[in-house]
Amino acid sequence: MRNWVMMVISYIVMVVLNALWSTGNINGQSQEEISNKLNVLFTSDGYVFSIWGLIYLLVAVWLVIQYKRIGTEQGASNAVVFLFIGICVLNVLWLLMWYYEIFVLAQVMMFALLINLIVLYMRYPIGDKSFGGRLPFPFYMGGFLSRRLRIYAIH
Repeated sequence: MRNWVMMVISYIVMVVLNALWSTGNINGQSQEEISNKLNVLFTSDGYVFSIWGLIYLLVAVWLVIQYKRIGTEQGASNAVVFLFIGICVLNVLWLLMWYYEIFVLAQVMMFALLINLIVLYMRYPIGDKSFGGRLPFPFYMGGFLSRRLRIYAIH
């Protein structure tokens, strides 16, 4: 139960900070303002980011299923718990690095986040496409790649 509570707290912090990010309330700058300071080769249209509502909903469903599985063989392993918490923490750190314009560390956090997502995804059997297994994480990885891996020159 303690592991599940830690996952939920991590998830809530991540979602709240992402909501603040989308409204431009971190360090007084919007994502667009920061991107405009850089030599950006491409930027996605705003509607592309609406996919995050679905991704966070899928992850929330995954968390509810993890709660229902507490104490069973299907419950989240310690490795899954720590990978998930790591994903949430790295997401928050990426946001902070980006909004405080520490771009090299932002890139490091993004790369570490991607590695954690891939490892978490691989912890489940290949055939597991359930809501309580792999299902949310391909969407998360796809959203991550479209939202975070921007091609820009770091000055």
